[in-house]
Amino acid sequence: MLDLLKAKKTAEDFKKFDSDPKGLYIECEKRHMTLTAYLETMDPTELNMEGRPAEGHDAFDRLMMAKDIRLSGQNAFTLDQLMATGNEMLAPELIKREVEHGMAISAANYKNLIATEVMTNQATDHPIYLPDLNLDTVKNRKEKSLAVRASTNKGGEFPVFSLRHREKDVMIGDYGRAIEAPYSMLKGRAWPELRVFFWLLGAQIAADKVYDIYLLGVNGDGTVGAATDMFNGTSGALTYKDLVHAYSGFGDPFQLNAFICPQVSYEAILTMAQFTDPNMGWEFQKTGKPVTPMGAIVQKVGATPGGTPTGTVIVCLDKRFAVKQVSSQNLMVEAEKIIERKFEKAVISEETAFTIIADGAIKQLIWT
Repeated sequence: MLDLLKAKKTAEDFKKFDSDPKGLYIECEKRHMTLTAYLETMDPTELNMEGRPAEGHDAFDRLMMAKDIRLSGQNAFTLDQLMATGNEMLAPELIKREVEHGMAISAANYKNLIATEVMTNQATDHPIYLPDLNLDTVKNRKEKSLAVRASTNKGGEFPVFSLRHREKDVMIGDYGRAIEAPYSMLKGRAWPELRVFFWLLGAQIAADKVYDIYLLGVNGDGTVGAATDMFNGTSGALTYKDLVHAYSGFGDPFQLNAFICPQVSYEAILTMAQFTDPNMGWEFQKTGKPVTPMGAIVQKVGATPGGTPTGTVIVCLDKRFAVKQVSSQNLMVEAEKIIERKFEKAVISEETAFTIIADGAIKQLIWT
């Protein structure tokens, strides 16, 4: 049985914020914590071997239970009930978590395309990177191999693993949405209905990120130009051979394991004859997740407020080594406006940028 003893004590302690619910978020800001992180200091969650809550609920979930706030089922709270005195202080964090859930379940799975995530307290990032190794000649292989020295020169030095700074900083930008919905329209709605809209909002932000990761290959990250085009087939036609050529064109230690495709290219890949293989077809029909014959994922990218991708330009990458996400602010909901019921003025946003880690880990296929 779930132990709510500490959560009930937290609920009692939080009554001091009933007259000033915004004070709770001021307290969190002082501690440089989200509300969920702050709650974990008061009611720590036991984690399993995978680092997830052992009993399926974290400190925020337990506090909601201790306050008998019901988010699903026939007796689910309406927004009005959720915003009642003593509860409204939890609404901004709840909305943030719903948006994050939407990002996580989105078909635009940007997290599957990045190698690492880091935080910064700066408005820009000065990336370090590994230059393209260009292991195309005997001379370069000897000079630039990452781990080998000649057997005839045991006393010699190892080749240099050369990391460098990009010439320019990358500006960290904003991802988010401004809510356009007056409280009067939302207040009588049950939370199971409203949460779906916050999931959709999160899914839109995730799609924005996939588009910008796609642009890393098309245009570069602002410090380096467009990725190398590996297409050597017939212009205007994309074939399985072209995919194999791209796959084989990634030099060691890189391996093509992700295609980012606009709709035209996405359909061209999925209708290739090679996808009639029973095993391939069964995996696609079973999961809805297309996998190419060489085992790479196929991520579709669509139009966003930032623009529309070029239909016949595919970005190919080694998702283990290609892209870094750097953030100066994680997802944030304007708590003050939510608490004051000014939903139509609230913004949900984060500050993030994407940069290229290794030049050799990202390429293009331009098949027009």
